[in-house]
Amino acid sequence: SRDRYKAAALNTKLPGIVDLLSDPSCGFLVSTVAVRGTYRPRKERRQSVMSAGPAMVGLLASEGLTADDFADSLKGETIILRAQKVNGETGAEVDYEETADTTRWREEMETINRRLGVADLRDITRPHVGNRSMRRVFNVDFDHGGRLYGAFWQDMSGNDRLSKLRIGGEEVGEVDMRSAAVRFVYAGAGLEFPADEDAYAVDNPSFQGRREGLKKVLNAMLSTTKPLSRLPGGTKALLPRNTTIELVTRLLTERHKPIANLFGTGAGLKAMKTEAAVMVATLLALGDEGVVALPVHDALVVPRSSLGRAVAVLSDRYRAITGTNAVLKVT
Repeated sequence: SRDRYKAAALNTKLPGIVDLLSDPSCGFLVSTVAVRGTYRPRKERRQSVMSAGPAMVGLLASEGLTADDFADSLKGETIILRAQKVNGETGAEVDYEETADTTRWREEMETINRRLGVADLRDITRPHVGNRSMRRVFNVDFDHGGRLYGAFWQDMSGNDRLSKLRIGGEEVGEVDMRSAAVRFVYAGAGLEFPADEDAYAVDNPSFQGRREGLKKVLNAMLSTTKPLSRLPGGTKALLPRNTTIELVTRLLTERHKPIANLFGTGAGLKAMKTEAAVMVATLLALGDEGVVALPVHDALVVPRSSLGRAVAVLSDRYRAITGTNAVLKVT
């Protein structure tokens, strides 16, 4: 059967076609082929790359075409299921049986991507913004994960998104769900974390000003399927000197007694599915009103003139899906 993740163009004839188009006598493509047979960590691996050759560049120029005249294909699979991570590396994409849910999710993503495909999006620092099609990625099964990935604005820093992005020629703002991971876990347990409290504050003066480190540890405690045995990578420098994993997990467990039984159970990944459901529902509702919204996991980027409407719609969908109230930050 056909691999749902493999593009139709990636068949046995493609290498021969690329070779012909890359031949100097043709000059339509310039191809750099990855070296095979050498193992490298995932972050250091390089794929084969193709770019327009002189003949193609000349043809495009003669017809007055630019990058803005081309769009992403909307035919690729948008509902992705990944296997368990192995040695910290992203799990492989795996096949799955179609269900009413996967069909509905795919239809929702087709609507979202179709709208993003025709939206007037600009990065004022470059002529072409890049990929804007998104996919929902689930982890191990369809009860975990489900966040949206793939669009160019997700790779930008928060400051760059606010300063460089334009939607319909307008400057943008961001609506962020505060302490989203923690609040969604509470909501899944039928509880509501107080709106006026900081989920990452603990009762120990040595940890004042260490919010970012505590946040990373707490999110790890929520996402892992077993108790943490050491500090997560990158957190040591964010915590007081000589902090042990035993101390910080005890402080966070005391801080979040109502959900302490969920630490080490993967509850955070289950909550991520709820977060994604809220985001998708909000994107569809805003799109129905003609508002372009760009998702960044637990936040939305919208034209500044639409911030009020984005807050109202996100709050409504959040309450409808979780039964609790959203705590939002507007930038």
